[in-house]
Amino acid sequence: MNFLQTVLAMLAALLLKDAGYSLWQRVPAGFDWRGWAAWGATKAKPVANAGAMVLGYGVLALVLMQAGRGCTLPPLPPIPWPVPPGPAPTPQPPTPAPIEIDGFAVLIVEESGDRAKLTIGQHAAMFGKTCNDYLDEKCAADPYGKNTKAHRILDKDVSLAQIGAAWEKAMKRPRASVPWLVVSHPKRGGFEGPLPEKEEDTIALLKKFGD
Repeated sequence: MNFLQTVLAMLAALLLKDAGYSLWQRVPAGFDWRGWAAWGATKAKPVANAGAMVLGYGVLALVLMQAGRGCTLPPLPPIPWPVPPGPAPTPQPPTPAPIEIDGFAVLIVEESGDRAKLTIGQHAAMFGKTCNDYLDEKCAADPYGKNTKAHRILDKDVSLAQIGAAWEKAMKRPRASVPWLVVSHPKRGGFEGPLPEKEEDTIALLKKFGD
């Protein structure tokens, strides 16, 4: 007998016990069994009701036991044990700075004959006050200029003879298109890619290295 059948059998026993007790309580104390006929004439209905109760409980118990035959309780779900945390991710070293200047430096390589093709945001990033004020404040001093900061806009076909070794090496780095943005910081690495179409995206990118 499985667990469910045991429970159903116990429930049936309790029901039968309750029914038998109710029947016994209906028999008066000192009942004269020899006077059954006379007593039965007046008490037949309560006894019949008690008998029907016993019969009903018995049938219910049989039905419950038959329904529970062969039934099994569902298995308990597995206990989720805590998983210990894994090792902390290894910090990635910064990308090597693409411009060999000791400090924050920025280069934009353009095709000066195609400025009409620039988006409004690209034009603002190259020549607007907001971006240029930020670069003047944050960029290192340009070692190849007098009282200038290390941010330049150079045509892709410019002569490299007089621009300085660091800018010359930066201009010789591979690029896929123009306008092309090169951002450099010796301690934070750098970025090389197309100049974003929106000015705010360019400024956000510059702040990753300049702030």
